[in-house]
Amino acid sequence: MRRLFVSAGDPSGDLLAARLIERLKELAPDLEVWAVGGRELAGQSDVFLEDLASKGIMGFLEPVRRLPYLTRLGAKIKAVFAERNFDLAIPVDYYGFNIRVAQIAKKRAIPVIYYVCPQIWASREGRARQLKKYVDRILCLFPFEPAFLRKRGIEADFVGHPLVQSLRLAGLSGAAASDGQAGGMTIGLLPGSRPQEIKRHLPVLISAFKFIRQQQPAARAVLYSRPGLEKLYPGAESLRQEGIDVEPGPAWENRSRLTLALTASGLATLENMVMGVPMVIFYGVKPAWVYWLGRRMIKTPFIGMPNILAGKKIVPEIAWGMNESGNLRQAREIAASALGLLNDKDRRDELKRQFANLAETLLGEHGNPVDAAAGLIMRALSGAPARVSHP
Repeated sequence: MRRLFVSAGDPSGDLLAARLIERLKELAPDLEVWAVGGRELAGQSDVFLEDLASKGIMGFLEPVRRLPYLTRLGAKIKAVFAERNFDLAIPVDYYGFNIRVAQIAKKRAIPVIYYVCPQIWASREGRARQLKKYVDRILCLFPFEPAFLRKRGIEADFVGHPLVQSLRLAGLSGAAASDGQAGGMTIGLLPGSRPQEIKRHLPVLISAFKFIRQQQPAARAVLYSRPGLEKLYPGAESLRQEGIDVEPGPAWENRSRLTLALTASGLATLENMVMGVPMVIFYGVKPAWVYWLGRRMIKTPFIGMPNILAGKKIVPEIAWGMNESGNLRQAREIAASALGLLNDKDRRDELKRQFANLAETLLGEHGNPVDAAAGLIMRALSGAPARVSHP
């Protein structure tokens, strides 16, 4: 029997890790998986230690506030590694905690394959030194990442993004996307997946939609909620009075029929891109000084992955430092960008064409990202040298 340890710290990493483990268990039914993650990974693991993904520990300040919890969890994982023999450790994204997992594994001579490259190309490039020290290989979802890592002495492979594969199999890639549901314009509201994001963004989104309706009275909106976090959303009846319905996310099929989405920067922007849904990307950071600190650290000119992949701003994006008294100016900016797209079908069609081209670049050379990642991990488990891909 072979034993893996998998660690994911946020909802998107949890989902990606779960798909990978599902495939690995098809290839190696005797595989025993121990995990820290979320509800998706819990369903695929044999021993689930902790629901870290639901805690929403992200950003600059929250990890500091939750340091006692993270320290206890690190100690728990260290004890598990001392008690059990593991053949491989697979941290998934979420650098701040997962580099600790990698350290624990390497000190016990356990190979480490990092799945989903932390975005050190965007900020805090110095983290590459730690990755080089504690990680044997990184499996990357984006085609530009391996070259960046290899220049810093880190073995890396581009395996492709599983999201493209999943949406294509569901018939929801950009080629199948429509341009709104019957009866008029439908706008998706996606405030983010973490509790802090939802609390910050939802009032801004509701205000932005009110501004949109002043010019498009027939427009309707759908708020895609995060399962398990229903208490963070206003009552359904009060939202309906504002022209907003609520639907549990990710709801890919319904989202693929949206006219437009107002989307917090994150995995949802990639989902929209692959489905061919025009969007406005936004992100508010609180307190405002953290935003300004982040802007000094971040090296990419964009916050949205579609723009990063394109190398230019093809999607409107608004980022700002949030204040306590309201953020109506940003709500108006989001609404103005949305109306610019809603009133220009040719522009929306051009975005869809660009999205389809970008999505194609994320499939990887084999066209099956999950199989590509699982294959490299199986080779590592068998002791065979992994083949480095050069996109």
